[in-house]
Amino acid sequence: MFCGVDKGQEHNIKDIKVTYRSEGPNIKWSYLKKLHPAIHVIRAVTLHIEEEFGTLTRGKKHTVPRKELDIRTLQESYKSAGYHKYVAGREINSKKDRAVDYATNGCLQLQKGKILRKWTDLRTFERATSERWDDILDEDDSSDQEDDGNQP
Repeated sequence: MFCGVDKGQEHNIKDIKVTYRSEGPNIKWSYLKKLHPAIHVIRAVTLHIEEEFGTLTRGKKHTVPRKELDIRTLQESYKSAGYHKYVAGREINSKKDRAVDYATNGCLQLQKGKILRKWTDLRTFERATSERWDDILDEDDSSDQEDDGNQP
């Protein structure tokens, strides 16, 4: 059983090795020495941001992840925030605020522009259906004769 000091040290080790490892597992000792005093501040800022914005970044215990609970928590957060609710009567007054309709513009360019014509031209041309094995066989025969001439 861990006592409080052991748990604190385990958090420090996890933070050094996993959470704040900006240089990966091959971290230089000089950088680790420079980073070590700030780890508790970085952890405090991270926890504050997680609490303010309701984000779920990492667990604090060694347990099996439960995705159903995480998904339910995320759904409840979306519902309570109301970000995805339709609000009737909203109007866009400025052209600058109007979103560009990339799907329609892309379809129009396909239909009216040169893109579809170029695609078709590059793929629809007359292809030969005849096979010319004689040329290939002649080349093989000439290389075989050259090889035979080199043998004693």
